[in-house]
Amino acid sequence: RRPMPRKRVDPDAKSAGPSRRERRQAKEQSKKNDLLGELLPLEQQLASGCTEEQLAALAALAEHAADPVGRRVLAAEVPGLLAQLFILCEQQEPQEMQNAALQTLAALTAFDKNEEGEQDAHAILDGGAAEVLGRLLVGSNRRPCEHALGICVNFASTSLGLRDALVTRGIAKRVLDAIPIHDAGQPGPITRKFAELLRVVCSWPVADNAAFRDVVQPLVNSLAILSTSNDDEVLLASLQALANVKYGDDERLLPLVKHATLERLVFLFEQPSPEICVLAARAARQIACGTVTSMQAFLVNQPVPAVCDMMAREEEPSVQREGCLLIAEVSALGGPHVKEVVAAGGVPILKGLLKNEDAGVREAAIRALAALTWRSAPPLVGSLVEAEVVPVVVGMLCAAETSEIVLPALVLLQSLARAGGVLRAQSKLPSNIFAEALIQVGGLDKLKTIVEMSGDKATCQRAIAVMEACCM
Repeated sequence: RRPMPRKRVDPDAKSAGPSRRERRQAKEQSKKNDLLGELLPLEQQLASGCTEEQLAALAALAEHAADPVGRRVLAAEVPGLLAQLFILCEQQEPQEMQNAALQTLAALTAFDKNEEGEQDAHAILDGGAAEVLGRLLVGSNRRPCEHALGICVNFASTSLGLRDALVTRGIAKRVLDAIPIHDAGQPGPITRKFAELLRVVCSWPVADNAAFRDVVQPLVNSLAILSTSNDDEVLLASLQALANVKYGDDERLLPLVKHATLERLVFLFEQPSPEICVLAARAARQIACGTVTSMQAFLVNQPVPAVCDMMAREEEPSVQREGCLLIAEVSALGGPHVKEVVAAGGVPILKGLLKNEDAGVREAAIRALAALTWRSAPPLVGSLVEAEVVPVVVGMLCAAETSEIVLPALVLLQSLARAGGVLRAQSKLPSNIFAEALIQVGGLDKLKTIVEMSGDKATCQRAIAVMEACCM
């Protein structure tokens, strides 16, 4: 059988047709035109004054709002329809109508987390949603207020720019001023939505400008109250938000002192829920590292024993990691705080965690031991850390470990080598026991490799300092 000849395609004819992108754009435009044909009559139905017609129009509108293309058309091309929707969102009678309108607006504001979704969100916010939400938040009716908070969450979670728009347009400040949170212990739906909104607002970096400076203080005050809640949903949201706020100003500490927030966080360290414990530790670390005053306020609550207990929770590596990082910050102050860690049994726990299977736990443990030994007197270092630790730490200098662990490992080795030199002089030992241990496991060769191969100046300088300390 002879094969059938292939049909030749004229290259000029092929290039003359629409490209795949052009066909896709034409298809999308056709869909938009069809949507416009369906949406424009809905504007008349919403303005008809007939409850039955209005509810039917809202139901149809909600279906279109669930589709990304429908949201885009609604946001940018039918302003009259949006205006009618906003009117119904504030119309208190009948209540069924207002609820349906607010639910439709909530569906419409479930934006995609991309550039087009951000454009749609700005168009709706600028098209009148900001003013409507502001009035609903201060109204006496709790149900519309709850809906408004949920819609604000949709806007704030879309992008950093939308979160900033809520702040600069005064909506965030209005929320903080208007929402009562006296029921934080046994919260209702509004308090839960309020806590979720604050969590989302704080999930983006907080800018240092006038609009945010007016918001941060009442925001921290609200979070301090919400963190006393016994409701897990409210508590987790408030802890996550507290862990994301920057506390570089002592004034931000005042609401936390007023509501005993640091004492509450230390209490939460001992909770069985790993999620609560981890977020409480992150919030405490963020607050304590803000200023010297905030660290002192944290240490007044005697957190070290509870933090050491966190490091000993073997089945929960996330809890152990946060405990180690807190010990690192506390130990960095030196003085009596190092003795507190020693008295609470923190050193044996940290040495054991150097061999933990979880890389994050190992890294946090090495940071804690490095801070602890660096701020301790050399004789104390020698009595706390045996030479057997050296092979474990040297093993962390290999390429298999993360780069973040190398520098604290070098700090610890330098502390050990320096302590070994002091012990040798004081006790008249024949040699530096830590330097000998380092040489036996090939540590000097690894240090030389780091100096030759690493492109990080701080790492190279620290490796050289370790080798110099070994000669003491």
